[in-house]
Amino acid sequence: MNTSQNPYSRLLHLFDADHFYGRTDEIIVILQVITAPHPTSQAIYGSRTIGKTALLNYIKDPNGALYTYRDFLYSAYHVGGGRYLHFVYINLNLFTQGDELFFILVTSLENSLDDDNSPVSEFEFASYHNHMTKQELHTILRDTLRRLDEMGVRVVFMLDDFDTAVMVLTIEDDHLLRTIADIAPFIIATERPIPELRPDIVEASPLLGILRPSALGLLSADSAKSLIRQPAQNSGIFISDNEVAFLMNIGGKHPFLLLSVCEFYFNMRRDYPDLPKLLSNQDNWGNIRNQFISRLLNLSHIKTVLQRTWTTLSSDEQRVLLYIADENDTPQTPDTVLIAGRLLNKALAELDFQYGVYRISGELLQEYLNRYTTKPPTQPKTSTATMLTANAKRLIQTLSPIDRNVFRYLVKNPNRVCTFEELLDAVWTDTDKSKRALEASIHRLRRHLTDGQEIQNIRGRGYKYIANPNIQPAKITD
Repeated sequence: MNTSQNPYSRLLHLFDADHFYGRTDEIIVILQVITAPHPTSQAIYGSRTIGKTALLNYIKDPNGALYTYRDFLYSAYHVGGGRYLHFVYINLNLFTQGDELFFILVTSLENSLDDDNSPVSEFEFASYHNHMTKQELHTILRDTLRRLDEMGVRVVFMLDDFDTAVMVLTIEDDHLLRTIADIAPFIIATERPIPELRPDIVEASPLLGILRPSALGLLSADSAKSLIRQPAQNSGIFISDNEVAFLMNIGGKHPFLLLSVCEFYFNMRRDYPDLPKLLSNQDNWGNIRNQFISRLLNLSHIKTVLQRTWTTLSSDEQRVLLYIADENDTPQTPDTVLIAGRLLNKALAELDFQYGVYRISGELLQEYLNRYTTKPPTQPKTSTATMLTANAKRLIQTLSPIDRNVFRYLVKNPNRVCTFEELLDAVWTDTDKSKRALEASIHRLRRHLTDGQEIQNIRGRGYKYIANPNIQPAKITD
């Protein structure tokens, strides 16, 4: 048993395709659209440390998404299919207004083709220099991409930390990038949704208008449990159910916070071998929890991330987050519910379908808010019954229309099997329906289910919604 190295420390600092968890829906969609005969570009967004860079690395790793999700690649990109994907990853974290984006694209593509893993050998790149106009650089880039495409190579540009670049993007830049996207799709990663960053041009933008947005939020419960268990298991250490529950209570489902909690716990468990035994009795959790959270909040990297997350929120988002953090207060008006939905996309809150309320993701974040922020005046109290019926309807509206309709149908038909065909006919009103789309919707909904509530997969037949009979789910009306 190797206990000398902390397996969670490596995951916090280095990417490893063998230890990537979750994001199934996002990965499937991205692989489908970038390998389609007519490719489509994708935009992913989420708070810093939510895992955007890790996702990009996983997608381009031959032993990562390209292997695990190979069934979702267009047939031409399968082994022996005759075509290849060539990913060009560019981190624009240091991009400034004076930089020429097209020069960065050209040089990055050329450098990537010189790599030993390049699908083409001895490819002759056209001559260029940094004093060329963007139109000249665009012509060289487009001609190069066409030549590669004719050789069976599709280039995929991954533009990480695109926030600064998109703020200085001109209409001319946008038009030129759009003509490139027809040949080489883009995967663009930002902290905030692009329509929020550039509302002035997004509707009329040829490129920004075609980007398929996808928010990276909290991990699913299953992915969070795998993130806790698998690294320790690979080091020969078994993590019990009680330990998993304890760690998830503290770290929530945010990948960075959960990994940080696991890293700290691994060291503590090594120094105090009786710790798992103590956690087997939940009566001991309170005291251990308080010690853990106090020490975690004194770690500079954790406190820095939490502080940065807090200061980047708008005043309205801060106000609503603090109301959510107060267990007696939840959003009551349509405006605050919409803001709460934004907090969910930023992985700071999660939607509890059982009670129809938002909750803070993890006790570590909860305690940070309690200690280091100032609470606004308390809202007038609302009865639980009123909150469940009135609040749930508004909260459900923050889901996508498809997910909302799937969930509504399942809740109206509890404890019975809803067949695949039944759900597809009831929810999808057009021809754009498939079992795969239904599976993706169920996967997204499961992220928000709480204890005592589940959507069971009835093999070969459909799905069954089950809730704790002692707790009535919030009524959802049309």
